[in-house]
Amino acid sequence: MNGNSEAWIINHNSSYSSLAELTEINTDGYVWITVPRNELLDNLAQIEFLANAKINEQHIKDALNNEHPSFFDNTDSYEMVIFRGVAASQFDMGIPSVTLTPVSIASFNFEKILLTVYDIQDPVINKVKEFIKRNNRRATIGNPADLLYKILHGVIEQVLSLRNPLTMQLAEWQKLLLEQTSKFNAWNEFMSFKTAIDQLAVWCEDQEDAIEDWQQYSRYEQQQQLNINLNDLRDHVERCVRFVQKLSSNLDTLIQLHFSALSHRNNEVLRVLAIISCVFLPLTLITGIFGMNFENMPILREQHAYYYTMGIMIMLAFIMLGIFRWRRWL
Repeated sequence: MNGNSEAWIINHNSSYSSLAELTEINTDGYVWITVPRNELLDNLAQIEFLANAKINEQHIKDALNNEHPSFFDNTDSYEMVIFRGVAASQFDMGIPSVTLTPVSIASFNFEKILLTVYDIQDPVINKVKEFIKRNNRRATIGNPADLLYKILHGVIEQVLSLRNPLTMQLAEWQKLLLEQTSKFNAWNEFMSFKTAIDQLAVWCEDQEDAIEDWQQYSRYEQQQQLNINLNDLRDHVERCVRFVQKLSSNLDTLIQLHFSALSHRNNEVLRVLAIISCVFLPLTLITGIFGMNFENMPILREQHAYYYTMGIMIMLAFIMLGIFRWRRWL
């Protein structure tokens, strides 16, 4: 069973066909074999026959795992590169949230064959196929390593495309956390968003490690163009890492600002309450004194005692407010 498995002959006039139609490797270029992950085992025998090499059993298990982290390994017959990226993403701007669908693309780089194992929902492989079709006669991707660079570049571009929507969501979280200091209760959604960003950071760091291993331990002679391509990949991944780390740092800072704003607001409330208490403290003392149940108390029977007392109390209140104003507590 071949299904969606294809064989692309890459040379000055590239063409493609079903993998079942490819019986031998006899070309001045090389062959790119694309196999959906669920069809790998069904086509494994034919692939090994065409490559004239045996694929390690553990590498087959790794290729079948669509959640495998980015990884590089090599044998005497081939190099294996697994690159984990984002196949799809969904954004909700109401209460900002992001859902990332991770996927791993596994590639086996033989001398004349590049085998790519992918998931159907991953758009990167289709984009590379469209690129080859559009540039069939104008430009040729010279060797399997260059084509693999093109695929991995597409995976990284998928991550870089998340920068604008994630930045917009960060702005929404900033608005919610700083404007609704006492009413904010979407902590579960916020922590889910932060967890997604942390996962993205791990994927990017794994990509960086895989590229570094490829540069150091490649079994093929490192050509100048390949070194340039790998350095370009590292630059792109480092941009992703810097962005995600900055985003995660901003989220941590946002949490601190939220609690600082909440603390400042509570302090303002306590300050007002303290001032009110200080203003009414001497007034309460006066009313408490005149509330004592003594039979003989001065000025109680004075005709204007009530007005004198009220005047003194009002004057004391204004004096206290004046002192607070002078000390800049108001």
